Amino acid sequence: MSTPLVSIGLPVYNGEAFLRETLASLLGQTLGDFELIISDNSSTDRTAEICREAMQKDPRVRYVRQPRNLGAPENWNFVVREARGEFFKWSSDSDISAPLFLESCVRWLKENPEFVLCFGRTAYVDENGKSVTMPLNDVEALDARASDRFRHVCMNLCLNNEQYGVIRRDALLQTRLDRPYPHGDLVLMAELALLGKFKVLPETLLIRRAAVGHWTGLMSPEQFDSLFWPTAKPKHAAVFVRRHLDYLRVALTSPVIWSERARAAAFALRFAYWRKTEIMRELMQPARGPRADKPDATA
Repeated sequence: MSTPLVSIGLPVYNGEAFLRETLASLLGQTLGDFELIISDNSSTDRTAEICREAMQKDPRVRYVRQPRNLGAPENWNFVVREARGEFFKWSSDSDISAPLFLESCVRWLKENPEFVLCFGRTAYVDENGKSVTMPLNDVEALDARASDRFRHVCMNLCLNNEQYGVIRRDALLQTRLDRPYPHGDLVLMAELALLGKFKVLPETLLIRRAAVGHWTGLMSPEQFDSLFWPTAKPKHAAVFVRRHLDYLRVALTSPVIWSERARAAAFALRFAYWRKTEIMRELMQPARGPRADKPDATA
């Protein structure tokens, strides 16, 4: 089996509503040298049927069904570990990639070796395909110094469209990948920024679906918890504490020169200090009891 140039990882859970459209956009890329790895997080709808149909029609598709719901972060990490390509791209189960997505981003990365990630502008639609207005938040990281890129991403990343770009797989594998707590993907991207630059191309290459069940901002607190902890939320989730400790750990352990590690770590400590109110509030919260309801998780 030949090694593909690009690996696309598609983690999915109960994605039947938009999955066919997503698959069509990925399989219709103008750059055809890729594999598509689908990890089904033990869906209960027609996701498995749709994926098996795609696998039968296109030999580039590889479908894996997990025996149980792993939680969203581990499912997203699974597709990275299965990937074989020089470049890697995540896709959600509801987004639409423009035909030139892979070709444009791979070309940029081949011509600019100091960049580890390339993506295009992002647009948004609702469940009916109607345009949705969102604040512009496509964040580049162009600074020469690793610590400056780290700071810039920590301070500015929000919607994290960057995670859906094309990434050098060898750089991605130097990170700890997605974290098992809410917004841990922001730490991953800050970690990746220490390893290289991010580029935003001027053309719109991704359409994200702001739809109920597919957009975390539209989830209830219980659904959001279930995304990360499909069986039961920990008594002490400590999300703010874990995230800021993680920023500090990333800064101290990154494979960049010691002066940049020290500079990034100093910023991570300041960043935690600026969030001290949220951190102290979280530390003062009593332990939660067992969660009575366990809604379905996504992805």
